[in-house]
Order: sequence, then C-alpha cells, then structure tokens
Amino acid sequence: MTFGSGAKKFEASVASASPGGSIEIRLGGIDGALMGTYEVKNTGGWQNWTVLSAKVKDVKGVHDVYFIFKGGNDDLFNFDWWKFAAE
Repeated sequence: MTFGSGAKKFEASVASASPGGSIEIRLGGIDGALMGTYEVKNTGGWQNWTVLSAKVKDVKGVHDVYFIFKGGNDDLFNFDWWKFAAE
C-alpha cells in the first residue's frame, strides 16, 4: 500500500453478533511493525455495521499491510471495508 505523505487514521466497517475480537495492523509481515491494535465489540448483529475509527502510528511510503484478527475460537466479526487517512 502507498501511504504517500502519511497516514494517521484507520477506519473500517465492522459488524458482530459475538463478543467480538481485535484487529492488529502490521507492516511488512504478520510479525512486522505494529501500527495499532483495535477492539471490535458486539454491534448487535452480523449485518449491523458500524465504522471503527482510530489513530494509527504515522506511516509514510510504500508498505505491505497485514490485518491480524484475534479473539475466541468462534466467529469474531465481519470486516467489510477499510481505509487509511491523513487525519
């Protein structure tokens, strides 16, 4: 992904009918530099979408981006779309 002059914010559309889980955003590999970790809570249904918005460590340039989903053994959450923004 090309971050250009920088990215400071992460947004994602998520939905969950379970206790949820978390999303780790890493650069370069599944154990690469951590941009941030974000909790996804129960939204009241698998199609009850909400937008998660959070700050990330400022990143510039071109990087491979990895999303690591963590939580229990059952379904965690649905992940519809994501984006990074300068603010």
